[in-house]
Amino acid sequence: MLMRLLTILMLCPFASMHSQSINGGIISKSIVYANYYHQILYNPSLTSSAKQKNISLFNENRYLIKELQSNGLTFLLPLKTNNYWSFGFCQKGNIHFGRYYIVISLAKKLQENLSVASSFNYTIQKQGEDYNSINHFDGNISLSYKVGNLSLATSIHNIYSFFQDDLFVYPAIYFATGYKMNNYLKYFVEFDKFGFNGLIISGGISVSPNDKITINLGSSGKNNIISIGVGGNYRSYEFEIDCSYHIMLGLTPSLCFAKNF
Repeated sequence: MLMRLLTILMLCPFASMHSQSINGGIISKSIVYANYYHQILYNPSLTSSAKQKNISLFNENRYLIKELQSNGLTFLLPLKTNNYWSFGFCQKGNIHFGRYYIVISLAKKLQENLSVASSFNYTIQKQGEDYNSINHFDGNISLSYKVGNLSLATSIHNIYSFFQDDLFVYPAIYFATGYKMNNYLKYFVEFDKFGFNGLIISGGISVSPNDKITINLGSSGKNNIISIGVGGNYRSYEFEIDCSYHIMLGLTPSLCFAKNF
């Protein structure tokens, strides 16, 4: 039964990686209010707000199943010309049955409130010792716009797959909007569509009692998931501890640690 579950979860389209990691709407994993790790993987146009270099580490224990663990590393390099280079690596599963994702992005701040980014990604899908791995090279584009307290973001993944018929690589389109009510409260709604799957709608709120601590709540009706997260910062360090609950599959805890320098 475990191997059947692994097959279903790991052989889904590459484009579903974001919908898997968003865990039902944790606000720091949305494409509009993402932390640096998820910005680089899913909407690098948001990196144009960075003032310092950043390195982030991520771990997720999906449904508390060791074979479904995810680990990731990202690096962000702001330049003086309003350009922002970033690199991301994400690994899901194990060396025999899993997925490896590498992305290199360049973001450009066109105006103070408008940024765009283009990315190249390379994905390796391991299907077991008796099967050949699947390798795929593709591209992503993303855009973010802010007017007043309203933020908008969109991202299109696997553009090349629009023009080919591939069982494992589907295009994906994400759109999100967020609103900052005040210094203590903001919320977002995100719409995700990939391949032949139905539309996934996620939403969340973020409460910041002070400038050091943030509490996030989210949900996704499509996947029957609810989630909660706590984030904080101390000097040049940032951390997030998140946990989501799927009604049928159980808990998914995750941890993200970042250093600005």
